[in-house]
Amino acid sequence: MTPAVRPTVEPRPGTAEFLSGLSRGELLLPRCTACGRIGHPGERRCIRCMTASWKWITASGRATIFSYTIFERSFHPSFEPPYTVTIFELEEGPRIIGELAGVALESIEVGLDVVMDHSAPAAGDALLRFHPSK
Repeated sequence: MTPAVRPTVEPRPGTAEFLSGLSRGELLLPRCTACGRIGHPGERRCIRCMTASWKWITASGRATIFSYTIFERSFHPSFEPPYTVTIFELEEGPRIIGELAGVALESIEVGLDVVMDHSAPAAGDALLRFHPSK
């Protein structure tokens, strides 16, 4: 049986830099050039000052688990249950969805310190992966 191919993401306005960074194992985030707020990939305007001017910065890759859910059913053949979908609060402030690896499901807890897996993902795979920090 051929393994299922993970869904891929096509760049759209405001995400090309983010996806390019991921392909190199870097987490890039947009910083507003007017007020300094760090935003989410794909934001067109800063929600604080409404400026549409961004500079991309390299994030630390450090985060904590803000929330998570465990799926007991597969919604795509490439995700074998049980698996988690996790919201990480980045050290820089924004929250971002990703995959948690390297921890038993029963050991996952809100507030757990994690770091980004900096290995470059497969082409087109935009899923951020984190694992517990050591």
